[in-house]
Amino acid sequence: MPEEMLLTVTDLVENTSYLTWDTLVVIGFIVLVCAYGYTFGKDFIIPLLVSVYISGFIMLFVPYVSWCSALIETDAGFANIIVFIALLIIMYIVLKTNGFFEPYIVPTGFELGTICIGISGLILVIAGSFMGEEMIASFSPVVRMIFIGDIQAVIWALLPVGLLLIIRGDT
Repeated sequence: MPEEMLLTVTDLVENTSYLTWDTLVVIGFIVLVCAYGYTFGKDFIIPLLVSVYISGFIMLFVPYVSWCSALIETDAGFANIIVFIALLIIMYIVLKTNGFFEPYIVPTGFELGTICIGISGLILVIAGSFMGEEMIASFSPVVRMIFIGDIQAVIWALLPVGLLLIIRGDT
């Protein structure tokens, strides 16, 4: 049994069509968000989720954001991602210091991990929506299947809120 698992893991690692650079970046980002959720952000997971939604809304519907991203001298997709991350950090700091999101129900253990995966998927879908077609074409088929497209955007947009409605934490 352990030999079969070791053989399966080595086959997965040796197959470069699965673990490409973009897949490793996605896995690293999910691990980073989960690590933050389990350490510093345990009580602030709801402000993080709300700030992701607000930042995505601002990026899509506020007309002067394109002016801010035009000031950054790089590809338009990367400039939009930089502005989105800056807005996300600003909104998170504002909502975290605000007393409105006092943690009454805090997800713990498995619940916190699933909500963190939902939040990281939502951030990746929003960042993927800013990228151009040629950048998306360079992604692996697994990343495109999971994070790129209209159906995927709807699923990842509703998943964190749905998880919060289904999963209850400790009071």
